[in-house]
Amino acid sequence: QKPKSTPTPSASFLTASVSATSDASPAAVAPSVSSIQSFVTVNVPEPEVSTTKNTAVQNALQQRQMRQKTQLETKSATRIQSFYRAHRSNIKLLSDQAQLLSARLKDLITLSTLLKQKTNANYIPPPATASVLVCQLL
Repeated sequence: QKPKSTPTPSASFLTASVSATSDASPAAVAPSVSSIQSFVTVNVPEPEVSTTKNTAVQNALQQRQMRQKTQLETKSATRIQSFYRAHRSNIKLLSDQAQLLSARLKDLITLSTLLKQKTNANYIPPPATASVLVCQLL
């Protein structure tokens, strides 16, 4: 007797066991054994090598892209910092040079004013002083 309900994988295995014990004929046992073999073959898939390789390749590609992106971001940040530091240092140098020139010109004006008060003559700085001030302007 066969069960009237739809067999599940475990029920078909039990049915094969029961029919094998109740009927001693090899013809009755053979279909049940083949259905169990096909059940095992269908429901236990072998791991696909190509899928595993594709996943590994994709992971490696993603990691490589992330490393390249990080490297590019680091290089970009370093370059931006380099430009900023150069600009800041140039501005500081110009400011220092402007203060130095302003102090020297102020000293020359003070010297010229003192000499004009005492001797009533115009002060003309020596050529060495004039050339230093002109080079500083350039």
